[in-house]
Amino acid sequence: PEVVLHGRRTYWSAPAAAADDALPPVRRFLCWQASLGRWTLCEWVGHGSDQIGLDAELLERCVWRAFQLDDRPNSVSWTGARLVEPGVWVEQTSSGWVRADAVRLAPAAPQPMVALRPNPNEQQPLEIDFTGFRRLELNSRYKQRSEIVVQGKPSFWDLSCAFFIYWQSGMRRWAICGKSELESVRKGQCPGCACQLDPVHFAAPCRWVEFTEGTWISVPVEVTVHMPPESAEGEAPQEGGT
Repeated sequence: PEVVLHGRRTYWSAPAAAADDALPPVRRFLCWQASLGRWTLCEWVGHGSDQIGLDAELLERCVWRAFQLDDRPNSVSWTGARLVEPGVWVEQTSSGWVRADAVRLAPAAPQPMVALRPNPNEQQPLEIDFTGFRRLELNSRYKQRSEIVVQGKPSFWDLSCAFFIYWQSGMRRWAICGKSELESVRKGQCPGCACQLDPVHFAAPCRWVEFTEGTWISVPVEVTVHMPPESAEGEAPQEGGT
């Protein structure tokens, strides 16, 4: 499932049937523990893990099975890069918690992305004003650039063309990042310095988080939408016609 917890996506194993039909299925997932600054491997027992919008409180009550031992405060990555950095893990066994030095993680090869095109009948805002970000340069007017389509939807650029808003198709949300990340975005990656938490168009009221001082924080973002003018249904009749 595409679930975001504490501003970062979670990573789930494939569903596995229990050895005994009488037992509930078990599924494991990696999640970010913001308060401890580390990744943790948890266990989901039962059905319902494929639901959209899993409650964060339910995930936080899941049993831990392993976690990162070392703290790396200088790492500010939020896209999963920190997850695959070399480090020590602690694993729960039948005899208790034991140190695991030989843990190796590697990103799986991304699935090929289909070159999608936006629906021409879907009305899109042309310009949107953002206010409320702590990083002042993010508070700007973003204009749609239909010629720059990434991950299936047009992108929106600020007036200086330093930042752009784009659709993260894998996480089904909108995010803001710098123009230097455009090629990464086109390859299907999901970098960002701010992102929404709700699966709606960013022009609608929704929750936003911003990456600042090494952590994700909620920000009171407000938007002002500038929609394209409605086209006339027909031309007015000319006077004096026969």
